[in-house]
Amino acid sequence: MKGKFIKKLTAYALTAAMVVSTPMTAFASEFADNFWVSDGVDEHDPMDTGTGTVSSTNTDTTVLQHNANITGIVIKEKGADKAASSLVMDLSQGKTKTLVAEVQYATGAEISDAQKKATEEKITWSSSNLEIVRPAARWDDRATCPINAYKGGYASITASIDADNDGSADYLARVMVMVKKAPTAISWNIPNNTLYAGHTYDLMDYVSFGSADEFDAVEFTMTGLDAKKQKLVTFSKDGVLKLDKKIKNKDGLKVTLTAKVKGSDLTAEAKDIVLSEGVPVTGLSFTDKKPAYDIADNYDKTTLKPLAKKQEKKLAVTVKTKSGTTTDDITWSSSDNRIVRVTSKVLKTEKNDNKPFTEVTFEGLSVGKATVTATSTSGKSAKVNVTVTATLLAIESASIDSNATYSGKTTPVEVVRVPKQNNDKLKITIPKGEKAVKGKAGITPIITPVADLVKIGADNKEIKGVEIVQAKAPKGKSPIKATVDTFTVKQSDVKLDKVVAGKSSTDMNKQTVKMNSNRVVTYFATLDPKHNNVPGVEAVSWTSSKETVATVDNGRINVVGEGSAKITVSSVYKNEKGKYATIKKAFTIKSTPKCEEIILKSDVVTVKEAKAGKTVKAVINIKQQSPKKAADPVKWYIYDKTTGEMTLIPASKTVNDKKCTLELNDKYKAGDVITVIAMAGSAEVEAKVVVIPAK
Repeated sequence: MKGKFIKKLTAYALTAAMVVSTPMTAFASEFADNFWVSDGVDEHDPMDTGTGTVSSTNTDTTVLQHNANITGIVIKEKGADKAASSLVMDLSQGKTKTLVAEVQYATGAEISDAQKKATEEKITWSSSNLEIVRPAARWDDRATCPINAYKGGYASITASIDADNDGSADYLARVMVMVKKAPTAISWNIPNNTLYAGHTYDLMDYVSFGSADEFDAVEFTMTGLDAKKQKLVTFSKDGVLKLDKKIKNKDGLKVTLTAKVKGSDLTAEAKDIVLSEGVPVTGLSFTDKKPAYDIADNYDKTTLKPLAKKQEKKLAVTVKTKSGTTTDDITWSSSDNRIVRVTSKVLKTEKNDNKPFTEVTFEGLSVGKATVTATSTSGKSAKVNVTVTATLLAIESASIDSNATYSGKTTPVEVVRVPKQNNDKLKITIPKGEKAVKGKAGITPIITPVADLVKIGADNKEIKGVEIVQAKAPKGKSPIKATVDTFTVKQSDVKLDKVVAGKSSTDMNKQTVKMNSNRVVTYFATLDPKHNNVPGVEAVSWTSSKETVATVDNGRINVVGEGSAKITVSSVYKNEKGKYATIKKAFTIKSTPKCEEIILKSDVVTVKEAKAGKTVKAVINIKQQSPKKAADPVKWYIYDKTTGEMTLIPASKTVNDKKCTLELNDKYKAGDVITVIAMAGSAEVEAKVVVIPAK
């Protein structure tokens, strides 16, 4: 709904290094063959999935070796000097504006034109709402993106770069776009002319303009309450209306609401709007106490191909009231959107076996448990733990990278599972009498050739018949197996020197690295220049002590969960005594989840007008970050709805990761509202500070 644009869109401009987001895919065409617009699936474009994203397929990693020098990306309006935080487009004056994504590099970094071009070719553009504004970009100029407006409203445009080709954005910037068109009319639509106690309303949700493409800012007023009853209502000029739970039908409260288009004479009145106690929820309870979701059910068991439509699972909640159907809204949330995602919400309460109920559709994304919570407007809530599994249906293949490995190298077996989310432990069976290699079970099974292959005459030996076996098969079923493709083992003679991250020269030995989960970072092994560096870094071994926290493949560390994991790097070399020995270095990854949701104690805070020459304090408190263990730094901004500008509030003792305290002087009058936005990780939330009369 138009009035809740901050809550529903990411309405800010932000430059962030190493931000992980959902995979970004291709786009559709609408105009000429070389002019692409994200408005749906293009059947002629095999990359296009209709996600509303203009993307690139440049995977030239040799040219992109310089990506350690990238510090961020900003969006500017073409011809402007400063980065854009917001943009206003007036449909009556034109439907297109051009944005430019400018990649930022470290000061003093030497970046060639070819490297800059390669980076720009990886820029992806996307819109949060394709019905309002759509990005377009030419293949030959990814940094420049015309955006086309279609109807009034708010949307955000994002430019991002996947520098390491892992399918996730590493650098991104966003700009909020307001598309306006002078309204020809304005009207109200409040169901039953009634608003209910305990609810917070955004009155923009109940205002309509002359046509679907019209939109502009609106100012609201409310009349009809005496000073005593006014205390039961929090009201702001931009349409925030919060009704106290103490409102009763016997009070007979009625108000008149007026909406006026800013800069225009257009107004609309909603008279005799009843403020009612409604029918609040007195209790909630889940009908299914142990809900489960198996990702394998999304596959055809015969062909092992994904089904055209993912399975839908529903959670129903029984709703109790003192009498009749509740007027409360029921909202839903997941404690971990990486495991369970609420996909659709049915807010209307209906009847099931003569008992009022409401339900939600959810989807399991990865193996684990997450808590789904249903909360009513009146404050009643219910929780249930959802278990997500991924039953192993098949092992499509098992192989060693390049079909070759080296002495002493702990080599992961690349296993392709159906479904891919399955994380069953897998065993390795080595053919009887084979002394050249050993196996280790795990989520990622490992094969390790012995340190001295020469001694047993196995240098350059082909290994056949190694099997991957499901460690624990379901009851009544045989373990699923697959044979590892034939591979060769070779003697290595490589002495490890240091382990560094990016271009850092700091030795990572015995150091601890703190980072968010769902992140990917690349480390490099450097070799002793005085030693025989043949075959080189490909013979260096990488292992993780806990794959549920971090996995590692040739230095590419994927942090997948919370906790600690020891990353060990080793190599086999011939020492001064002429014997093959192993040298090791290690460091620890400590992971916490990235914040995906900020939960406030209250998203509407009231404060009384300050007396002349005085100030008053308004405090916005964060209840928690979600997932529960997330503890990302929080940035606070004041958002000016009129200009679209966002101003960072400097961190201090009263502005921190837990709260934001604003000091308001006497220029703020009753009815004024200050919009504050908190950002952490990939989450943002809006709070409103509403000034009320001093008496």
